[in-house]
Amino acid sequence: MNLLIATEPDDAHAIITKLALEQKGYACTLWYTADMPSRQANSIYINNGGLEWIPESGISDELCHLETNPFDIVWWRRARLPYIPDSIQVEDRKCARKENIAFFESLSTIIAPGA
Repeated sequence: MNLLIATEPDDAHAIITKLALEQKGYACTLWYTADMPSRQANSIYINNGGLEWIPESGISDELCHLETNPFDIVWWRRARLPYIPDSIQVEDRKCARKENIAFFESLSTIIAPGA
């Protein structure tokens, strides 16, 4: 069974849960949602063969390339909305926020439709 925990980097409860689940033989991945888009870039490719979610950073190191429905369980532990950094021009922030929130809200449906 594969689990995804959407949380923040200093969430001790999520980290301890991940370690305990791994000791029981489960695959468990932490996803730091507030790292989007300032510290994390995500790509989703959808074609006839399925889909791929390719995060570039902001997710624990073992997750670098996932194919069709990789997670059985998604735990929205301490998920945070994407953080739009001040380095983005004021005129572009509204669009960037809207795009990143749409991605954030749809991701679990895409990568774990049965969860």
